[in-house]
Amino acid sequence: MLSPYVLKTLLCALVALTYFGAVEAISPGYAVARRQAASRTHEAREFMTNAERLRRGFPLLPPRSLNPTKAGLAARTAPSGVSYSRKCIEVRKKGNTGGFPTSYISELFVSGTGTFGVVNNKNKCLEVLVPNFNGPFDLAIDGENGSEKYLGLALRNGRDYVIPVKAVQSSSSAQNGNSNDSGFGSNNTPLSRSTVWGKGTSDAVTVNWDSYPVTFWMRENPGPANDPERIYFAINNGYSNDFNDDFEVLLSYVNPTNGNGN
Repeated sequence: MLSPYVLKTLLCALVALTYFGAVEAISPGYAVARRQAASRTHEAREFMTNAERLRRGFPLLPPRSLNPTKAGLAARTAPSGVSYSRKCIEVRKKGNTGGFPTSYISELFVSGTGTFGVVNNKNKCLEVLVPNFNGPFDLAIDGENGSEKYLGLALRNGRDYVIPVKAVQSSSSAQNGNSNDSGFGSNNTPLSRSTVWGKGTSDAVTVNWDSYPVTFWMRENPGPANDPERIYFAINNGYSNDFNDDFEVLLSYVNPTNGNGN
Protein backbone atom coordinates (compact mmCIF):
# COMPACT_ATOMS: atom_id res chain seq x y z
CA MET A 1 0.00 0.00 0.00
CA LEU A 2 1.35 3.46 -1.01
CA SER A 3 2.41 5.82 1.74
CA PRO A 4 0.50 9.11 2.30
CA TYR A 5 3.58 11.06 0.97
CA VAL A 6 3.64 9.19 -2.35
CA LEU A 7 -0.11 9.54 -2.74
CA LYS A 8 0.17 13.30 -2.12
CA THR A 9 2.91 13.65 -4.78
CA LEU A 10 0.95 11.75 -7.42
CA LEU A 11 -2.16 13.81 -6.68
CA CYS A 12 -0.26 17.09 -7.12
CA ALA A 13 1.18 15.92 -10.47
CA LEU A 14 -2.26 14.88 -11.68
CA VAL A 15 -3.74 18.28 -10.71
CA ALA A 16 -0.93 20.09 -12.58
CA LEU A 17 -1.41 18.07 -15.75
CA THR A 18 -5.14 18.64 -15.62
CA TYR A 19 -4.62 22.39 -15.15
CA PHE A 20 -2.16 22.89 -18.07
CA GLY A 21 -4.28 20.71 -20.34
CA ALA A 22 -7.32 22.79 -19.55
CA VAL A 23 -5.40 26.05 -20.16
CA GLU A 24 -4.18 24.86 -23.56
CA ALA A 25 -7.69 23.75 -24.52
CA ILE A 26 -9.15 27.12 -23.46
CA SER A 27 -6.30 29.28 -24.92
CA PRO A 28 -4.62 27.92 -28.09
CA GLY A 29 -2.30 30.93 -28.02
CA TYR A 30 -0.74 29.60 -24.87
CA ALA A 31 0.36 26.41 -26.66
CA VAL A 32 1.74 28.46 -29.58
CA ALA A 33 3.69 30.63 -27.17
CA ARG A 34 5.19 27.57 -25.52
CA ARG A 35 6.28 26.17 -28.91
CA GLN A 36 7.76 29.53 -29.95
CA ALA A 37 9.68 29.74 -26.70
CA ALA A 38 11.06 26.24 -27.28
CA SER A 39 12.07 27.20 -30.83
CA ARG A 40 13.87 30.33 -29.60
CA THR A 41 15.71 28.26 -27.06
CA HIS A 42 16.86 25.89 -29.86
CA GLU A 43 17.97 28.81 -32.04
CA ALA A 44 19.85 30.35 -29.13
CA ARG A 45 21.72 27.09 -28.69
CA GLU A 46 22.72 27.18 -32.40
CA PHE A 47 24.31 30.63 -31.98
CA MET A 48 26.19 29.73 -28.78
CA THR A 49 29.93 29.36 -29.01
CA ASN A 50 31.28 25.90 -28.33
CA ALA A 51 32.70 27.22 -25.04
CA GLU A 52 29.21 28.31 -23.90
CA ARG A 53 27.70 25.01 -25.05
CA LEU A 54 30.35 23.11 -23.09
CA ARG A 55 29.60 25.07 -19.89
CA ARG A 56 25.85 24.38 -20.22
CA GLY A 57 26.24 20.71 -21.04
CA PHE A 58 25.11 20.92 -24.70
CA PRO A 59 26.89 18.93 -27.49
CA LEU A 60 29.55 20.80 -29.51
CA LEU A 61 28.79 22.07 -33.05
CA PRO A 62 30.86 20.74 -36.00
CA PRO A 63 33.40 23.11 -37.65
CA ARG A 64 32.01 25.59 -40.22
CA SER A 65 33.73 27.12 -43.28
CA LEU A 66 34.09 30.90 -43.09
CA ASN A 67 34.48 31.11 -46.89
CA PRO A 68 31.89 28.92 -48.64
CA THR A 69 33.23 29.82 -52.12
CA LYS A 70 36.33 27.76 -51.34
CA ALA A 71 34.11 24.73 -50.97
CA GLY A 72 33.19 24.94 -54.65
CA LEU A 73 29.95 26.90 -54.23
CA ALA A 74 30.97 29.80 -56.47
CA ALA A 75 29.27 29.94 -59.88
CA ARG A 76 31.41 28.87 -62.83
CA THR A 77 32.19 31.60 -65.37
CA ALA A 78 33.55 29.36 -68.14
CA PRO A 79 32.43 26.05 -69.63
CA SER A 80 33.90 23.02 -67.94
CA GLY A 81 36.40 20.89 -69.82
CA VAL A 82 37.27 23.40 -72.60
CA SER A 83 40.89 23.38 -73.75
CA TYR A 84 42.60 25.32 -76.53
CA SER A 85 45.17 24.53 -79.21
CA ARG A 86 47.39 27.03 -81.00
CA LYS A 87 46.72 26.84 -84.75
CA CYS A 88 47.31 28.53 -88.09
CA ILE A 89 44.55 28.78 -90.71
CA GLU A 90 45.64 27.05 -93.90
CA VAL A 91 44.28 28.19 -97.28
CA ARG A 92 44.00 25.81 -100.26
CA LYS A 93 42.38 26.33 -103.64
CA LYS A 94 39.24 24.27 -104.23
CA GLY A 95 39.27 21.95 -107.24
CA ASN A 96 42.10 22.62 -109.71
CA THR A 97 44.99 23.83 -107.54
CA GLY A 98 47.40 24.58 -110.39
CA GLY A 99 49.67 27.51 -109.57
CA PHE A 100 48.23 27.98 -106.09
CA PRO A 101 50.70 27.17 -103.27
CA THR A 102 49.55 26.05 -99.84
CA SER A 103 49.06 29.32 -97.97
CA TYR A 104 47.91 30.79 -94.66
CA ILE A 105 45.98 33.66 -93.14
CA SER A 106 48.80 36.11 -92.46
CA GLU A 107 49.74 37.90 -89.24
CA LEU A 108 50.24 40.99 -91.44
CA PHE A 109 47.58 43.30 -92.82
CA VAL A 110 46.98 43.76 -96.53
CA SER A 111 48.96 46.85 -97.55
CA GLY A 112 47.13 50.08 -96.72
CA THR A 113 44.33 48.38 -94.76
CA GLY A 114 43.52 46.95 -91.35
CA THR A 115 42.53 43.56 -92.71
CA PHE A 116 44.40 40.27 -92.60
CA GLY A 117 45.45 38.73 -95.92
CA VAL A 118 46.95 35.46 -97.20
CA VAL A 119 50.63 34.59 -97.69
CA ASN A 120 52.47 31.50 -98.88
CA ASN A 121 54.89 31.42 -95.93
CA LYS A 122 53.77 29.42 -92.86
CA ASN A 123 56.28 31.23 -90.65
CA LYS A 124 54.15 34.37 -91.08
CA CYS A 125 50.79 32.76 -90.31
CA LEU A 126 48.42 34.33 -87.79
CA GLU A 127 48.30 32.01 -84.78
CA VAL A 128 44.91 31.65 -83.06
CA LEU A 129 43.61 29.64 -80.10
CA VAL A 130 41.06 27.04 -81.19
CA PRO A 131 38.78 25.43 -78.54
CA ASN A 132 38.09 21.70 -78.46
CA PHE A 133 34.43 21.84 -79.54
CA ASN A 134 32.66 22.45 -82.85
CA GLY A 135 31.42 25.99 -82.26
CA PRO A 136 30.34 28.63 -82.66
CA PHE A 137 33.33 30.10 -80.85
CA ASP A 138 35.76 33.02 -80.73
CA LEU A 139 39.30 32.77 -82.06
CA ALA A 140 41.62 34.64 -79.72
CA ILE A 141 44.80 35.84 -81.44
CA ASP A 142 47.77 34.25 -79.67
CA GLY A 143 49.85 36.89 -77.87
CA GLU A 144 47.43 39.74 -78.63
CA ASN A 145 46.42 42.04 -75.76
CA GLY A 146 43.79 44.74 -75.37
CA SER A 147 40.11 44.60 -76.29
CA GLU A 148 40.63 43.83 -80.00
CA LYS A 149 42.35 40.50 -79.44
CA TYR A 150 40.04 38.26 -81.51
CA LEU A 151 40.03 37.30 -85.16
CA GLY A 152 36.71 38.69 -86.33
CA LEU A 153 34.89 39.43 -89.56
CA ALA A 154 33.79 42.91 -90.58
CA LEU A 155 31.07 44.07 -92.95
CA ARG A 156 30.72 47.24 -94.99
CA ASN A 157 27.27 48.50 -95.91
CA GLY A 158 25.92 47.07 -99.14
CA ARG A 159 28.59 44.38 -99.53
CA ASP A 160 27.96 40.65 -99.89
CA TYR A 161 31.19 39.67 -98.18
CA VAL A 162 33.05 40.19 -94.90
CA ILE A 163 36.79 40.32 -94.35
CA PRO A 164 39.07 39.27 -91.46
CA VAL A 165 40.07 41.92 -88.91
CA LYS A 166 41.07 42.36 -85.30
CA ALA A 167 37.83 42.53 -83.32
CA VAL A 168 36.43 42.90 -79.85
CA GLN A 169 34.55 39.90 -78.45
CA SER A 170 30.92 39.83 -79.62
CA SER A 171 28.11 37.37 -80.22
CA SER A 172 27.33 35.68 -83.54
CA SER A 173 24.57 38.23 -84.19
CA ALA A 174 25.93 41.40 -82.56
CA GLN A 175 27.84 43.90 -84.64
CA ASN A 176 30.19 46.44 -83.08
CA GLY A 177 31.31 49.77 -84.46
CA ASN A 178 30.04 51.93 -87.30
CA SER A 179 29.99 51.00 -90.97
CA ASN A 180 32.21 53.12 -93.18
CA ASP A 181 34.12 52.93 -96.44
CA SER A 182 37.34 54.53 -95.24
CA GLY A 183 39.09 51.19 -94.81
CA PHE A 184 39.21 48.72 -91.98
CA GLY A 185 41.59 50.00 -89.34
CA SER A 186 42.52 47.85 -86.34
CA ASN A 187 41.24 50.63 -84.05
CA ASN A 188 38.10 51.35 -86.09
CA THR A 189 36.53 48.05 -87.04
CA PRO A 190 33.08 48.57 -88.58
CA LEU A 191 30.31 46.06 -87.89
CA SER A 192 32.57 43.27 -86.71
CA ARG A 193 31.67 39.94 -85.11
CA SER A 194 33.93 37.47 -83.34
CA THR A 195 31.75 34.47 -82.35
CA VAL A 196 31.27 33.19 -85.90
CA TRP A 197 33.87 30.41 -86.17
CA GLY A 198 33.36 26.67 -86.11
CA LYS A 199 35.14 23.40 -86.85
CA GLY A 200 34.02 20.74 -89.30
CA THR A 201 35.33 17.40 -90.51
CA SER A 202 39.14 17.04 -90.60
CA ASP A 203 39.56 20.39 -88.81
CA ALA A 204 37.92 22.33 -91.64
CA VAL A 205 37.18 25.99 -90.80
CA THR A 206 33.48 26.78 -90.88
CA VAL A 207 31.87 30.22 -90.56
CA ASN A 208 28.22 31.11 -90.08
CA TRP A 209 26.88 34.62 -90.72
CA ASP A 210 23.15 35.19 -90.13
CA SER A 211 22.53 31.43 -90.66
CA TYR A 212 24.32 31.49 -94.04
CA PRO A 213 27.19 28.95 -94.45
CA VAL A 214 30.01 31.27 -95.50
CA THR A 215 32.32 30.37 -98.40
CA PHE A 216 35.86 31.73 -98.97
CA TRP A 217 37.19 33.41 -102.12
CA MET A 218 40.34 35.01 -103.54
CA ARG A 219 41.15 36.99 -106.67
CA GLU A 220 44.93 36.56 -106.77
CA ASN A 221 47.35 33.81 -105.82
CA PRO A 222 48.87 34.39 -102.37
CA GLY A 223 51.84 36.69 -102.15
CA PRO A 224 55.14 36.32 -100.28
CA ALA A 225 55.45 36.79 -96.54
CA ASN A 226 55.61 40.58 -96.69
CA ASP A 227 52.85 41.12 -99.27
CA PRO A 228 49.59 39.36 -98.31
CA GLU A 229 46.70 39.11 -100.76
CA ARG A 230 43.06 39.74 -99.87
CA ILE A 231 40.60 37.00 -98.93
CA TYR A 232 36.82 37.43 -98.99
CA PHE A 233 34.20 35.60 -96.91
CA ALA A 234 30.97 35.46 -98.96
CA ILE A 235 27.84 35.95 -96.81
CA ASN A 236 25.24 35.32 -99.53
CA ASN A 237 24.88 33.74 -102.96
CA GLY A 238 25.33 37.09 -104.67
CA TYR A 239 29.07 37.09 -104.21
CA SER A 240 29.87 34.44 -106.83
CA ASN A 241 27.56 36.22 -109.30
CA ASP A 242 29.16 39.63 -108.75
CA PHE A 243 32.75 38.36 -108.78
CA ASN A 244 32.64 35.38 -111.13
CA ASP A 245 36.36 35.67 -111.91
CA ASP A 246 37.28 34.85 -108.30
CA PHE A 247 38.13 31.32 -107.24
CA GLU A 248 36.94 29.48 -104.15
CA VAL A 249 39.36 28.38 -101.44
CA LEU A 250 39.05 26.04 -98.45
CA LEU A 251 40.31 26.80 -94.95
CA SER A 252 41.46 24.41 -92.22
CA TYR A 253 43.11 24.59 -88.81
CA VAL A 254 46.71 23.30 -88.83
CA ASN A 255 49.60 23.25 -86.39
CA PRO A 256 52.12 26.11 -86.61
CA THR A 257 55.73 25.46 -87.58
CA ASN A 258 57.11 26.30 -84.12
CA GLY A 259 55.15 23.79 -82.04
CA ASN A 260 52.57 21.02 -81.95
CA GLY A 261 49.67 23.39 -81.37
CA ASN A 262 49.55 23.11 -77.57
